[in-house]
Amino acid sequence: MPDLDSLAASFAPTARRLCEFVTAYSESDPDAFLEGVLPLVAQTYAEVSAWPPSREIDAPQVDSGDGPDSITAGLDRHLGPPRRHHGIFDPFDSTREVIPFSIADDLSGIRDDLLRGLRLFDAGNSASAVWEWRFNFEVHWGHHAGSCIRAIHAWGAHHTTEWFGPDD
Repeated sequence: MPDLDSLAASFAPTARRLCEFVTAYSESDPDAFLEGVLPLVAQTYAEVSAWPPSREIDAPQVDSGDGPDSITAGLDRHLGPPRRHHGIFDPFDSTREVIPFSIADDLSGIRDDLLRGLRLFDAGNSASAVWEWRFNFEVHWGHHAGSCIRAIHAWGAHHTTEWFGPDD
């Protein structure tokens, strides 16, 4: 089992960087925001996916307090309607029901879960922060991150030429 204090100390700056970037969404135009947030979401996902499962993390469960104020509505208005996308929540479900998603909801959900862990980390509860980040990765924000990465990649690859530079 990795040292939980080290995991938390290593991951907290990554989580904080993503949360701050998402919170400051109005400081950049929508395409620049999407281009900037994509590697942050991918890095955050990659780091936590390498951790042991939450059931193997021995940490006291500490109340992380009330959830942060949601920024979904403001972010959704900033990104605009094209940033809504469709997906399948569970690709292994035989019904394969297509569900509407939004990049704003994805990013807001990720941010909110990361902030809960950051509150625990900042209060000196490193082990609980690691458990909070990993457990919510497994049941909530990991789904949002995967959905968000796929949607932003599709937007950049199929709906804008800005990411690929000028035509040569």
